[in-house]
Amino acid sequence: MAEAGGDSIAQLLSEAEATVASCERSHEAVERAVRQLQSLADLVSHANLFSSNEAYDECSNDTLRCLSVPFWLADVTARRVPSREDPERDAKRIFILKQTLQYYQKFLADLNQLQFPFASAEMLEAYVESTPGIRRSREVKIEHLKALRQTEGTVQELRAAIDRAEAQDDEDLARQHIIALLHMQLLKACEAIDMLGFELKMLEDIEERRRNNEEIMMRPPTNADRPPEKPLVLTKEMVQHMAVTGKSVDRANFKLLTRGYGPIGAPTMSLEEVADREVREALERQAQEKLAAANKQELPENSEEADYVDAMQGRAESDYWDNHKRGEGNRYNHG
Repeated sequence: MAEAGGDSIAQLLSEAEATVASCERSHEAVERAVRQLQSLADLVSHANLFSSNEAYDECSNDTLRCLSVPFWLADVTARRVPSREDPERDAKRIFILKQTLQYYQKFLADLNQLQFPFASAEMLEAYVESTPGIRRSREVKIEHLKALRQTEGTVQELRAAIDRAEAQDDEDLARQHIIALLHMQLLKACEAIDMLGFELKMLEDIEERRRNNEEIMMRPPTNADRPPEKPLVLTKEMVQHMAVTGKSVDRANFKLLTRGYGPIGAPTMSLEEVADREVREALERQAQEKLAAANKQELPENSEEADYVDAMQGRAESDYWDNHKRGEGNRYNHG
């Protein structure tokens, strides 16, 4: 393996893996981890560890571990969140998301180049070239989740086997663990690409609407010198004339159509006529209530007539509720 400042890439990989595992959500810890992983990614890139005509079974274990560097860098970069008080918060987050997606796509491209058996070229190319915000089918998500859970179990079993004293120097077992770890990282990267793509699409839509609103607000008002229109006054004579002739009042986009029933939306009664009608209806209701109360008082209590009237009223009410179930009168939420 190549040397860098007295430290081998294998040692730097171990330190980077420990940094990612222990990285907190604090701004300082995330930025420190990003700088460390970016330096490691530059070192791996300059070392030219992979060639275009090389397969994964031709690479050493430490070389295969270098494939995880873009995944770690993407994982840590996605945790960078601008301050809430920053007016450019959404724009900066969009830049971070695009950068994160590039790291994930580089990770997938490297796996595709080495032709791993668990990574089909069609799936990798679909995620590398995917449009942010695309939705996967429910069946695809379920299969993806099952594969991720199974791979996580395999990684834990291999890790436990390596930690045992008798298997610490087993290169084949360590290689199986690295390949299983890359498989798990692949599934997590695909899931992260979908999730971050949705966030990116949402923020881009918000930014576009904000720009459009700013353009509308900065646009000079039109028709600023337009004189105000005269108010439309409807009189009783005008309404009667429209009802007889079938004509309509047309002012700008406001029309009153007759349709044979008088102008729709136009007043058909004066306020005095409405008040007289309401008073008349109220007096009629009071008279009916008094008449019903008088008829009820004329019957002596505990008499056969009173019992008969009560029985008939109860029977009518019972028949009504037998034929009218509770809540069926407004099944379509009308009114």
